[in-house]
Amino acid sequence: MRRKRVYSLVLVFALVGMFGLAVRVPRVEASGTIYIRSDGRIDPSTANIVTTDKVTYTMTGDIFDSIVVQRNDILVNGAFHILQGDGGGYGIRLYQRLNVTIENMTIRGFDSGIDLAVSSHNVLSDNNVTANNNGLNLAQSGSNILSNNNVANNSNYGIVLGYSSNCFLSGNVMEGNKYGLGIFGGGSNSYRHSIGTTNLVNGKPIYYFVDQMNIVIDPDDFPAVGFLGLVDCLNMTVHKMTLIGNGEGLLIAHTNDSRITDNILTSNSEGIRLDGSFNNIMSNNTVSNNGYCGLGLQLSGGNTLFSNNVTDNGRGIFLWKSSDNMVYHNNFVNNDISFEVTQSPGNTWDDGNPSGGNYWSDYLTRYPNATEVDASGIGDTSYFIATGNIDNYPLMNAYEIPELSILSVPVLFMAAILLAVYIYGRKRSMNRPQA
Repeated sequence: MRRKRVYSLVLVFALVGMFGLAVRVPRVEASGTIYIRSDGRIDPSTANIVTTDKVTYTMTGDIFDSIVVQRNDILVNGAFHILQGDGGGYGIRLYQRLNVTIENMTIRGFDSGIDLAVSSHNVLSDNNVTANNNGLNLAQSGSNILSNNNVANNSNYGIVLGYSSNCFLSGNVMEGNKYGLGIFGGGSNSYRHSIGTTNLVNGKPIYYFVDQMNIVIDPDDFPAVGFLGLVDCLNMTVHKMTLIGNGEGLLIAHTNDSRITDNILTSNSEGIRLDGSFNNIMSNNTVSNNGYCGLGLQLSGGNTLFSNNVTDNGRGIFLWKSSDNMVYHNNFVNNDISFEVTQSPGNTWDDGNPSGGNYWSDYLTRYPNATEVDASGIGDTSYFIATGNIDNYPLMNAYEIPELSILSVPVLFMAAILLAVYIYGRKRSMNRPQA
């Protein structure tokens, strides 16, 4: 009996000890979704948010769930507290909201950190939005300001603009996301002045443009030195960009009728790659020291590639299942492999005689007996690439790339016409009989 009593006491003390430990271990409970109602109430009233005037709402402690804003013309100040999720939903949700400011908040652990839908003239500033799927997600929400946010280490996009135009982005740091900035549909030239100068991913801006048209991408408005992707776009212009040290430099996917001119692409895995893209122009680009290839085309046709310097790449040019492209007046110099062309019949590799084809630095190595034809600068032996791919008029010396880009030609042409009209008018007035 005494032994049973001892065992019973031991069991009781053990249970009491376990209960005491359980009581002392802090638990993180979800508070439930918090609403800032349209009439200004905070629901539930016990949430860690206070307001005295129904205009400024301030967090008083960390919150372990979502906040839904249903009131316009207010300020939500996180006061540097944390909004913590469990991996899904949204941190702060604005739907059909106007003139709401969200600031000074750390938001993590949601599908979307801050989610705006059909909302305009809102301000998201000085927030720390990390470890979500997407950081800042805007859908059909125009004329918003996103400034000085740290949008880092999100598993998908740092910032998404979906069918959202006239937004202004400035001073946002987007490091460690899979993609920095995604722009999907709905915009036109309104995006030209929407990207700030310090939106960075690992120190470099990374831009995706999806379902866009008629946008000029240049350093004045898009100061990128990282990766640039155009997907499902039409009539785009990429001009004088410098894209250095990325997995890919410039991706043109399912994008047509666009111009890629005067860009520098170096030390990427690929320089410029066209994928399922047609009727584009690539000219006056410097493409060097890219690992796999300088210029790559797959499933792409009707493109014109001329006056590009393609040097010291793994492959100078790569074509796979790509036909009816025109490639001439390019300099392919000191690439590990000058070309790789597979299942791509019917491409044109020269501009005829006397204009000529391309300069291949291995031309005389492949054809040691080739000679120049009558001081024309053209070799007398065709440069064989693949079946249906022959440079009939290979250049003996590097082609001199004109300093004027293709974009300058229409301007000069119009200027010449105006000057001619002016001179003609002056001559007519001088020859007109005096009254």
